[in-house]
Amino acid sequence: MTTNAAGPHQEQYDPQKYRLKLFPVILAVAIFYISAILLNANGIMRDIELMQYGKFRDVYLSAFSPIAGFSNRLGLTKFRTIIEKSIGDRMHNEKIKP
Repeated sequence: MTTNAAGPHQEQYDPQKYRLKLFPVILAVAIFYISAILLNANGIMRDIELMQYGKFRDVYLSAFSPIAGFSNRLGLTKFRTIIEKSIGDRMHNEKIKP
């Protein structure tokens, strides 16, 4: 009778059996970030508009404006608007105050 390091009645741990495939994990992370960006498009645009004038602000505005427009057309920004109305606009007013 041969015994392994785990003992005679215990199954030996096989890392291949429990290994996650890489593609589903990357796909789940990508879906999470894309949905987060689309749901927060109005807030991200406000943050970009509050940036100092310059190259970076122009690049961010030109890159993110189509994304925000797409999110508005789909109606995904309504969720954030509802939350802001119920909580208040505290999230962005603190950034504007000197």
